[in-house]
Amino acid sequence: MSKDSIKKSFAEKLEEYNIKSEYSMDIDDYAEAKEQIEDMQVITFGAQINVLIITDRLYGCAMGLQEYMKNSTDITVDFSNNLEVARQIINQKPVDVLIIAGYLKKKSLYDSVEAVRQLDKYASVIMYASLDDLIEHECSVHKITETYDRNEPIDGLINYMRQRYSEKNANFQEDYPEGATREQLREAAIRDEEDAARSRGEAHIRERKKEQRRKVLIRIGEIAGIILLIVAVIIFLYLFQKHGLMPLK
Repeated sequence: MSKDSIKKSFAEKLEEYNIKSEYSMDIDDYAEAKEQIEDMQVITFGAQINVLIITDRLYGCAMGLQEYMKNSTDITVDFSNNLEVARQIINQKPVDVLIIAGYLKKKSLYDSVEAVRQLDKYASVIMYASLDDLIEHECSVHKITETYDRNEPIDGLINYMRQRYSEKNANFQEDYPEGATREQLREAAIRDEEDAARSRGEAHIRERKKEQRRKVLIRIGEIAGIILLIVAVIIFLYLFQKHGLMPLK
């Protein structure tokens, strides 16, 4: 694939997601991934798996990885650089593997990790980055235990994903030997979250109504106080006038 065609392909990917590349190395990362596609061996998982890649910095790395995975017949791969879109994807379909391409500038984007785990605790969350002290710190803070060096060939990452997918499925079957499926557990988790959100909403409405009643009562008390003050002044002036202490004008 020529340099011009790679540049054009990357530019189209950036335009697709309305993203502006901030690093000159992005095109190099993207080109390297595209070159690896030509020599890739298709690695199958034995099941259809869904992958979500998130980043807000390493767009060449993330989009190159996305292009590579699209060539595997049993991987569906999505990309997001913001939390709102990531949540939409996570709620719309199961995410078997969440890949974080490099550390994230927008710390809120790390909330995607908990969003995935809430719906499927057997999902993999992989930090795909140059493994250094900064990445070790980020993984520690956000409780990410699976890492893969992005400087290694991508087929190694795919093999690692397949290994982890197999191990986690084995863990799931051990935990739920009666034949439940991960999708059933995910649907139950979604229902639980919806019920919890509904309860939080109802509680919020109750608190808001209580606060409104409190404000009304305070306002009534203020008005009553003003009325009493006016009445007291009138009585005071009346008594002064009645006893000849001052004339009413």
